[in-house]
Amino acid sequence: TEFTCSPSVSLPHPHQHAVLRGTLVPLHCQVSGNPTPSVTWRQNGNTMPKGIQDTYSIRQTKSGEGHSTAIFSVLTIRNMSTSALGTYSCLAKNTVGIDEKEIRISFYDSAEVFEELENSPV
Repeated sequence: TEFTCSPSVSLPHPHQHAVLRGTLVPLHCQVSGNPTPSVTWRQNGNTMPKGIQDTYSIRQTKSGEGHSTAIFSVLTIRNMSTSALGTYSCLAKNTVGIDEKEIRISFYDSAEVFEELENSPV
């Protein structure tokens, strides 16, 4: 019988990821498992369609064979905007099981905001 194992997801990013507005933000997800799991990205619980979209792209590569297969999935947010903030998760699923890891994306607190607050008349 072939060796099977449920999917394992690892995200090299910290759990909280602060980004700059308007930048390109790549999120990496590495998945292993046998049979080879399907990998899905979700934003705030909603499945994100694969491929190249207006605001992001998802690229997936595979290396290895059999039970040593690793899948690398990269979700690239093209232009970091308020609507792209939130919780992203990488979900891997095969016939044996399921695994999901999440990462929260937020903006760095910009210094400009604080200056405006100080300078505004009370």
